[in-house]
Amino acid sequence: MVTRGSAINTAKSFIGDCKTNGLIFFKVLIFGSVAKDTLHEWSDIGLILICYWFRINSTTMFLIT
Repeated sequence: MVTRGSAINTAKSFIGDCKTNGLIFFKVLIFGSVAKDTLHEWSDIGLILICYWFRINSTTMFLIT
């Protein structure tokens, strides 16, 4: 079963992979059973990812307003 610590580490790894690919988040929120530390066999990792810039390809970026 997934623990709160392993779920947070998985989320951090995902965020790091996004950063490596040019997607940097302004804020990341974890919600649900991970945040409440009530994980069970079927728990997922609930993330809210807030980012102002999105990279379409290696040269084009656009601002979400």
